[in-house]
Formats: sequence, structure tokens, C-alpha cells
Amino acid sequence: MRNLQNYLGMVGNGETVALIDPEGRISWFCAPRFDSFPLFAAALDPYRGGFLRLHFPAEARVVYTGHEYYDRTNVLQTFFKGAGFHGVIIDFMPWQRNAFIRLVKIKNTTTQPLRLPIEVEVVPVRTSFRPFVRRQEGNAFLIFDQNMCLYLLLTISKEALGFPRIELSLPPGGEEEFRLVMGYGRDREEAEVEVQRALEASLGETVRFWEQWLERARIPSWLKGPLRKAYCRSLLALKLLTHHRSGAILAAPTASFPATPGGKENWDYRYCWIRDGFLTAMAFDEAGLHQEARKFYDFILPLQAPDGSWPHPLYTIDGTVPTEVEIMDLEGPNGEKPIRFGNEAAIQLQLDNEGSVLYGLWYHYALTRDKAYLREIWPAVRKAAFWLRRNWFRAEHGIWEFRGHRSQWTYGKAVTYGGLLAAARLAQELGFGQLAGIWRGAAYQMQSEVVHYAWSEKRQAFTQLYDDDSPLDISVLALVFYGLVSPRDPRMLKTIQALEGTRGCLIYRAVARYECAILPFALAQLWLARYHLRAGNLQRAWELTDMLLSNATSLYLWGEHFDPETGKQWGNFPQTFVHAEFVRNAWAWQRAMAGRAEGVVAAQLQAQQV
Repeated sequence: MRNLQNYLGMVGNGETVALIDPEGRISWFCAPRFDSFPLFAAALDPYRGGFLRLHFPAEARVVYTGHEYYDRTNVLQTFFKGAGFHGVIIDFMPWQRNAFIRLVKIKNTTTQPLRLPIEVEVVPVRTSFRPFVRRQEGNAFLIFDQNMCLYLLLTISKEALGFPRIELSLPPGGEEEFRLVMGYGRDREEAEVEVQRALEASLGETVRFWEQWLERARIPSWLKGPLRKAYCRSLLALKLLTHHRSGAILAAPTASFPATPGGKENWDYRYCWIRDGFLTAMAFDEAGLHQEARKFYDFILPLQAPDGSWPHPLYTIDGTVPTEVEIMDLEGPNGEKPIRFGNEAAIQLQLDNEGSVLYGLWYHYALTRDKAYLREIWPAVRKAAFWLRRNWFRAEHGIWEFRGHRSQWTYGKAVTYGGLLAAARLAQELGFGQLAGIWRGAAYQMQSEVVHYAWSEKRQAFTQLYDDDSPLDISVLALVFYGLVSPRDPRMLKTIQALEGTRGCLIYRAVARYECAILPFALAQLWLARYHLRAGNLQRAWELTDMLLSNATSLYLWGEHFDPETGKQWGNFPQTFVHAEFVRNAWAWQRAMAGRAEGVVAAQLQAQQV
């Protein structure tokens, strides 16, 4: 049974996004960048967060009836009806323009004239950490601080009674349309220029931009109905979360959306994690969007340190490292604290950084066969591979970024193995056979040790850490994904039995990332489905995929976690790696149904014994 809930829609311009709730409120908006301090944040803190909305009088009896995207675009429509009228709010952001545009269309459905007052409410976030000033000037609101100016201009085809209150006079059966424009910049003059440019922007231009972009993508032939919608929506969401100039890919566009009810895991995801970015780049490559994948690598490769490592697991969109602060006068919807902006995980050691980049570059090359690009990136590949060979055995903070002590994480070791084998394959492609042999030998040494120490005799399973009492963890499936063990290896079969057992990682039949977690984890759901595809268990893979699809929002977007009882999304939203994995799983299904359960790159790696 589908459990699709109305939640937040997203529009964007390649620099930032706006999140719009089912009642048409802009309830999350950061400007001028994804990682700027939020101007509107009611989706996080309903009381102090701030919003922009249209307010109708009580006697209008307005009811919001749903929202949806224009097909194959990032243009959002929110529908409403009232006493004698119905209407639609159309929200979009022209690509690479510092503006948000809202078109409002209302029709009188009666045989009598209709007068309808509407008030524009603009309430910025209220916090002592970053106070904003709001001022009304004529038919505009001006919101500013020392770093940003946000200028809101209202235009309407008929005379308004006085901004921010307007009154429509609709004849019987008549229609009216007006436009709200937000332009923003570093000062008022720059913001006003953006407003004027946006006033000239047409809805049709933005619709065509997204339709033409999506036409570049490959779509698996078997996808129909909701699955096809979810696949296309995932690609469109991934594009919105890719910074158009740098190529950085955000983990999510939000900060501190609580991961669990009443919890303290409130983190800022508005940065480019190497892990999330590489998974998304692979999704772009699978979908034939090689330009987007290439831009990610062009962003991340220059950040490599002289020793060959990537010293930080995450970066801002311009390649710097964020700092973390706690905002004491904001809280989550259920009083969750602390609210954090910035992320201290940037200073952690996470060993999957280098392996992810190397494996992703091999994946990109395998699908593009661009040898000129391979020669260009070879120095970075060489340095990273040698760094892995020297450092693969170190303890780290791991994929789940636990703060405090370091441990030997199975996931990081598996990705290191896959990355070093990928580097060997790239070396072989360029004729460096001796170097390929050295890296191949080092990888096989890793494989033997990792498989030995990741196995817990006590748990009869591969576990999260090198520890006999370590928790069960879905991330050990990386041992299969990167080729350290086969999906039908007896130890992996026991691991799956444990993961899916009564003391494992299932919550109401949905998949958590590790045992004793509070809520299911959307990425874990797809990883387990991918494993079952590899193992040939198509029925189980479909059960897992269908459950995730049934717990999407009505717009086919996912957060980090979901509640399978209610369909409610938890954590930062939407979550990039979930949508990336949905795209990749769609292609895994295509291969499985064609009788090829192994992915093309994994098959090449295995067949050629890199």
C-alpha cells in the first residue's frame, strides 16, 4: 500500500534552492548560496524559522488540495480552492539567476463578481545569531543584513489596494494572475538588478530548460508509472543539488533537520561529501549524464593534498572547510536541540575518501572511454593509490561519522580495496603494467586481512568494525559491492540472515543502517535491494524497492530516514545519496532482468582480475 505523504517541494537555480510546503509556504531558503544562513527556516523551526506565504481571510475558506511538478521539470505547482474560486501557485527559479518567481492564478467559479483580498506575509528567521531587518517600501519588502539583501517585489495586472495586501476583483468566470519576485544580492542595487531580470524571465524558458536537460538522460526501458516518475524526479533533484559553477554535489540542501523525533542528531548537510558526491557521479554516469559526473571530479581532484590524500571528507561548494556553530535560540519541530550550522565531521579521518574517488574515476572511464581525460588525471590517481597502499590499515571515524574515538571500519576497508583495484585497472589502461601489479598485489593482501578481521565468529556475520562484539551494519554489503566476497559466499549469506533477522536491522520490515537504530535508513533499503539483485533474489529485491517507493513523498522525494508506519520523512531533505542510489538501482534492475546481475564495471573488474 502506498504511504505517500505531502511534504516539501524543491525548486532551485544551481546556486541555492527553496523548499515549499504543501500550503505554498517557502519554509526553507538560504541565499545567496546553499550554505548561507537561512532566511526562511519554518521547515526546521515552525515558531522562529520564518517563511513567505499568501494569507487568505478565514471567510475565503481556502483549502490546499495538493502539489505536483510540471512533468519532467523542477517547476512546482500548489493547488488550492476556496469559497467560489480555485487557483494554483507556480514556483520556479530561473537557472543561474539570483531570483525566485511565484506566479499565482485564480479563477472565479461562480456566476457572481468576486472580491478576494490576499496578504503577502514575509517573516524572516528570528535568531540573535544572525538578525535580519525587514522593511516595507512601497510595493516591496526589503530584508537585509550586512551580508545579503533580499528584495521582494510584487507586480499585478490590476491596481492593488496597498502592498502587502492586495485585492482581486474577479468577474463571473473571470481569471486573474499576479507575480511575486524575490531577487537577492550583496547589496540593494544588485538585488534590484536581479528583480528586473527575473521580471523578464518566462515560465516557458524554465520549463524548456528542464525538459531539454532531462532529454539528455538515459532512462531504463523497463521503468513505467511511479517507478519512472521516481527515476526522473531523482535525476532532477540531483541536478538541483549540484552547484552549477564548481560541480560540487551537496549531500542535502538543509541543516539540522532532526534525524529522529526528539533526538540530538541534527547535522548540517549543505556540503559536498566525497562519498555522497562519488555515488551521485556514478548515478549521473549510469544515466548518460557524463558532463555532470565530470564536473564533480573536476571539483574534487584539485583538493587533493600533496601526499595524495583528501584530508577532509567534506568541503563547501568552493572547496573550503566549514566550521560548526550551535544556534541556541532555534530548535526542531519537536523541540530538538542543538541546531547546528557547519559540520565538524570535516576534520575527521574517513578512509573511504581516496577509494571512492579512484573507484568513481574508473567507473567514469569505463563508461566514457575517454583516454585523454585519463591521462590528464593520472598524476592524481597515482598519488592517491600510493597513499592508500601506505595508509589503508589506519583506524578512522567511519561512514557514519561517529564523533570521538577511531575504529577499524569494515566499510572503509572495502572501499579502499575497490579503489586500489580500480587504480590498477587505470594503470593497465595507460600501459603501466608493473605499477598495476604492485597495486593489485597490495589489494589482494588487503582483501585477505579485511575479510578475516571483519568476520565475527560470535555474531556469525560480517560486522561494522573489527570487533567480535561489533554491531550488525548494512554498510558491510560493501564487501560484495567492491568484490571482496561474492554475494553467495556462505559468510555473506549468514550476514544477510543476521541483518534480516529479529535482532538485526529491520524495523517494521524496513531497513535501518545498523542494529538498534531508531528509524529505517532510506539508503540502507536500497543497498539491501542491490545486494539481493546481485545474489539473484529478485523477489526480495522488489519487496525492498517497493517499500521505499511506498514511503516516498507525494513528489517522489526522500529524506535520510523514514517512518514506515506514517510515511513521514526524517533528517535532512531531500537526501542526495538516496536519489543517486535509486537511479543506480534502476539500472541494476535492468541488468538483472536481462540476466546480468552484476554491474558492468564490477563485471569488468572481476572478469579481468585487475
